[in-house]
This record gives sequence, structure tokens and C-alpha cells, in this order.
Amino acid sequence: MVNCGDTIKNDSFVPKESVNFAEYNQAELCSDFSCLPEDFSSNYKLKRVVAVFRHGHRTPLLNLKAQGARKQLFDETFFKHFKGDCFGKKDAFLYKNVDVEITHDLGLQFDNSINTNAVLTDLGAEQLFNVGQQMGSRYGNFLKEQCSSSLDLDNSIYTVATPFERTVESLQSLLNGLIGSCQIDTCPRVKINIERDAANTYFYLPFNKHPILKQAQLFSHSPPAQAKFIEGYAKWAKYVENRSGISTDVLDIHHIRDYLKSFWTFDMMEHCNYLTKEDLDTSERFCSYTVALESIILDDGLRLSWTPFMQEVLRLLTTDSGHKLCLLSGHDTTMQLLRLAMRAHDYTWPEFGYNIEFELYEHAESKELFILVLFELKPVILKYISKSGKALMPLRDFVDFIAAHFS
Repeated sequence: MVNCGDTIKNDSFVPKESVNFAEYNQAELCSDFSCLPEDFSSNYKLKRVVAVFRHGHRTPLLNLKAQGARKQLFDETFFKHFKGDCFGKKDAFLYKNVDVEITHDLGLQFDNSINTNAVLTDLGAEQLFNVGQQMGSRYGNFLKEQCSSSLDLDNSIYTVATPFERTVESLQSLLNGLIGSCQIDTCPRVKINIERDAANTYFYLPFNKHPILKQAQLFSHSPPAQAKFIEGYAKWAKYVENRSGISTDVLDIHHIRDYLKSFWTFDMMEHCNYLTKEDLDTSERFCSYTVALESIILDDGLRLSWTPFMQEVLRLLTTDSGHKLCLLSGHDTTMQLLRLAMRAHDYTWPEFGYNIEFELYEHAESKELFILVLFELKPVILKYISKSGKALMPLRDFVDFIAAHFS
């Protein structure tokens, strides 16, 4: 594993004067697999898969810092009308044959009779179960081969989740859909590894190692920075102020997006009639630009932000004794930064259950290794990374990209 880089010696934050968002959108999503070589199915053997995905639908995150109109219109109004009857069916979607250490603080999250804050719903569990079934359609035979070989399935699946109920249970739901669709006689026991130290895990920005990243994040989320760098934001923020009474000086785009999404998906928009579904779409787009700005506002920000994650993906793909299928259960920002890092960010907000797959192949004759990246199980041409401009690219292209930008 390549060193993640030395800590910045000078922590003085100096933002760029301008940013080019389009620079990080150099990818083409293929509608099907016809973009692959004609001999793909016969001459390329799947060796390993690393799948990263966002958790399923959840309740909104209670914003303890919200005050005034923000608190009244969103947090208080939502939970005043929230019926809480959206957790009773999700247990049926969860894969039960798992080893997972639930510490006391994490365990409290799983009791939805006392905790309804940012937790997985019935819909969220079903969403990830369906994603698991879709993965089963693609990787079912691959996993069956592991059962019939010297490697059994118990040791072939590696899973990781962040320390939250919604990511752990989303992972269980995906496993249930995946393993169930493979029609395997026995239900393998799967260990769920939890990245407990949220401040130091590769799933999040390494603020402890690079404090300047926290300054960049705070700057990027400030209304003046958003108005300066994000086209159309200032006009929309003024519109929201006129409709809701929330001053543009304290407007929190993530707070608005989170609650608008919840009002919409829980069919409660009548309690938020000052904003619309179109405003939800707009807030999601502006949130995408804001998250990107956190890293690209610094000259070396993206390398500092996402080197640990990109290095971990490469390690999981290339470790000789590694697991055949690696499942990483993360968040919307995980998916945002992963697309940004690969210069494949179209600035849409990743839906619940959004997933990205890295597939490692070996050519039957040359034994050369290739990599194919999928967005929601569809091939994507990573034009910035692939030297040939093709979806299926030599692993060397990906390794060179990591070495150049994330080392």
C-alpha cells in the first residue's frame, strides 16, 4: 500500500480563486455491455469484485444546531407529524447469519422504539435487498464457483460498514438479496467489520491527519463561498429565504436537502408547502457541488481527502490472498467523493442504494489483468483514467492513475 502522504506542514488555508467543476466530469456511462470486447465473456475471467454502496432510505438526521425558522420548519415539523410506522418490516430483509460486534453505543441505534434519528426504514432495507438481488444476477455464478472450489463462501466475502445502524443493516439487507439469489444450499456465516473510529477511517475525510481539510469544508459550506463558486446558488438561496423566512446567511443546503427528501419520500409534502419537488432536485444538485468544493477548493485537496479510500480499493483488488467479493457500506458523501476522484462526477446526488463496482479480470491467454468499473451495474468509460478510452482497461492504467494522483 502506498503511503497516504505526509501531513501538511503549513495549515494556513488559502482557497483557490476559481474552480472548474467540469474538469471532474470526464466519464461516459454505457447503456449496456456492448461497449466491451466481443470475446469478453469467453476470454476474460472474473477474479475479484469490490463493491461500494450507499445505505438505504433513512429518516432525516436531527440537526441539533438548527435554530429559529430552520428548526421549526424542518426538524420540529417533520418529527411532529412523523408516524414512526416504518420499521416493522425491515427485519425480514436482513441477513441474520452474521458475526458483528455491537458495542453499547452502536446497539442503542438499533432500537427504533427509542431512536428514529437517521435510521434505516423498511423501504431502505428493501432497496438494498433489491440491490443485492441485482448483484446476485451478475455475481451469482462467480460466488457459486467459490463454494465448489477449495475456497468456501464463508471466506470469500469481506464486508465493511461505518459505525451506524443504517450502514450495518443496509449491508445485511444486501447480503440477504445477494446470497438468496445465488441459490446456495448453505447460508454462509459472514463477518461484518465495522470501522469504529469515524475520525480516522478511510470512509471519511482525514481531518485529524490534515486539519486544513476541515477549514476547507467549513469554507465550502459557507453561503458566501457557495454564492461565489456555484452558479445559480445565490438566486435560489434568496428565493428560499423569501419562501421560508430562513435567512441566506444561515441557510444550510444539506439541512434543506435532507428534510425535503424526507418530506417527499414519507409523503408529507403538505407540511412543507413553501418548497417543492423541484426545490429538492435543486438542493441535491447544489449539495453535490458543495461536497465537491470541499476537496477541489485546495490545490492538493482531493489527494489529501481521498487517498486512503482509493488506496484501500486498490489493495482489496490486488492482494493475492484477498477475498473474492468485498462489500463496503458507506454514505452519500462516500459515493460523491469516489466519483469525483475518478473524474466521473455528473453532480447528481446519489440515490439511496447507489453503488459502484470495481471488477478485476484476467485474460485467458495473455494473463494480463484488466479492470472494469460499473456505476449501478452498468459499465462506465473513465476517460481520464483509461488510456485507450475504453471501459475495460488494463489494471496498469488504474494503478498509474492512483500513483499519479493518490500517493
